[in-house]
Amino acid sequence: KAREVLASGEIGEAKYVQGDFGFEAPTEESSRLWDPKQAGGGMLEIGCYVVQAATMVFGGTVPDTIACSGQLSSTGCDEDGLLSITWNGKGGASLMFTLKANTPE
Repeated sequence: KAREVLASGEIGEAKYVQGDFGFEAPTEESSRLWDPKQAGGGMLEIGCYVVQAATMVFGGTVPDTIACSGQLSSTGCDEDGLLSITWNGKGGASLMFTLKANTPE
């Protein structure tokens, strides 16, 4: 439905996307979410969804700038991250993901 609304232009042209996704992951280091050998970490688990939402809005083109920061867990997996992405002439996105807190729905 979101693609239909964007394509129809009924809400105008999108210029900015703000997104967050977070939940409290298990705290045990043995959890798959904290194991680098099992592709653990926030970006692969949930961060990809907020990035996908932004790329969907701006037509799936390669962004012109990407800035990011985050924190690593004691096992070396990313537990959260902040991303700022810009598509010149199209718009930008401010995105956040975390495995340390429940964020609003």
